[in-house]
Amino acid sequence: MLISPHGDDSSDEFFYALQSCIQFHSQSRSMRGECLGLHWRQVDFERQEISIVSSLVRSAQKGLIFEPPKSAASRRVINLDDGTMEVIRAHKVRQMEHRLTMAQSYEDNDLVFPNEYGQPLNPMRLTRALDRAGKRIGAEHVKLTTCATFTPPCFSRAARVRCW
Repeated sequence: MLISPHGDDSSDEFFYALQSCIQFHSQSRSMRGECLGLHWRQVDFERQEISIVSSLVRSAQKGLIFEPPKSAASRRVINLDDGTMEVIRAHKVRQMEHRLTMAQSYEDNDLVFPNEYGQPLNPMRLTRALDRAGKRIGAEHVKLTTCATFTPPCFSRAARVRCW
């Protein structure tokens, strides 16, 4: 059962997108900016892989910007397991349905994890959503970097229960 949090992320559709992003982040072991900088054209559904070619960062002078990875080693292809691809496929379907309901209010930037209007998602919104999710399960100090090395039970595919 998906329980929507209160506050600035109270839209069920947007919260579902945040949940998908956190699941993807934890299962793919990618960085926060890499998740938020991922475009659909970088997702290969047939090969079950994604190409990391950009990262979304917040600049004090420019706001949210896309930058290439910091090192050559950071530019990479990540192979995804069946469970992660299931999350991505379901997310794409929900995103397309949401886009239709938003009509002209939705700005299509080809982002896998945009905000509710299709624009780049402020990385702090993702961090705050994870903080709230952690508090709900009694893990108040869950960090996005922790999810990259340890997947809490509420995010695992086997649990089938969303601890939001």
